[in-house]
Amino acid sequence: KLTDLEKECIPDAISALEAAEETYAEFVADDVTKTINAIGDVAYNEESKAKIDAAKEAYNAMSNLERSLIKSETVAKLTAAEAAYEEAKEAAEKEAAEKAEADKKAAQEKAAKEAADKKAAEEKALKEAAAKEAAAKEAAAKEAAAKEAAAKEAAAKEEAAKNGVTNNDGKADKGETKITEEGTYTADSATEATFTKAADTKLKKIVVPDTVEIDKTTVKVTKIAKGAYQGADQAKSITVGRNVKNIGKNAFNNCKKAKKIYIHANKIKKIDKTAFKGCPNKKSTKVYIYAKNKTVYNKVVKLVKKAGLSKATFKFKKEK
Repeated sequence: KLTDLEKECIPDAISALEAAEETYAEFVADDVTKTINAIGDVAYNEESKAKIDAAKEAYNAMSNLERSLIKSETVAKLTAAEAAYEEAKEAAEKEAAEKAEADKKAAQEKAAKEAADKKAAEEKALKEAAAKEAAAKEAAAKEAAAKEAAAKEAAAKEEAAKNGVTNNDGKADKGETKITEEGTYTADSATEATFTKAADTKLKKIVVPDTVEIDKTTVKVTKIAKGAYQGADQAKSITVGRNVKNIGKNAFNNCKKAKKIYIHANKIKKIDKTAFKGCPNKKSTKVYIYAKNKTVYNKVVKLVKKAGLSKATFKFKKEK
């Protein structure tokens, strides 16, 4: 490095050097200015980044002299380009983050929808399976019910045939019969029937009921047929139901042990004179007449006495 004295000895050389330095500085400043101007419009991409980095590197490498030769607006352009790039970078990163978040949300929604669709499909399959099973059970139940109904119908027909029901149409028809443990009943109409014959003459007690069911219809027992209980010599009591109007010939003939007789008399119209023939005709035989008043009672007492129990003891029982 030259001293000031030495420099004074070569003034021309020094001037030439300084002129050369200034020329070179102008050349560098011009080159850097071109590099900065070449940046152009800034975008967040590799090309813009490379141009900005090159211009910044070139500017940072300049000497103070070289920098003094660059216009301030050129330097401002570089600064603005750097700021624009950072802003674009931030916007791009924000956009990318938002897109990533949106993509994540969309993926989650898609996964949720797929899971929901899968669950719905499974539930649908379960419902269809359940419906199919229910339909199968219903069909089986209907089939079983049909078989049961058929079996009941067959049993009803068999029972009807066994009991003498002739047409099994659900109503009592004249002449239709019903056989029970007590004996046989024959329908006189849709509402009335006759007790025609006892099933067993060894009965311990005789009970003519108020009603009987014939072909699913309840009908009143209004008559006791001729000889219905004839020969029931083991019966110790006889009961005549509330709806009986007519007691036929020899109906209780030879019921020789029947010492207690219960007659519901309100509807009695006729008792054949041989109805109680062969029954114990003595004072110890008790005949209980259930009647609404003494007029009915007295009328029936006369009929019973004429029917073979003239010596029996009669008792009035009030009955509506």
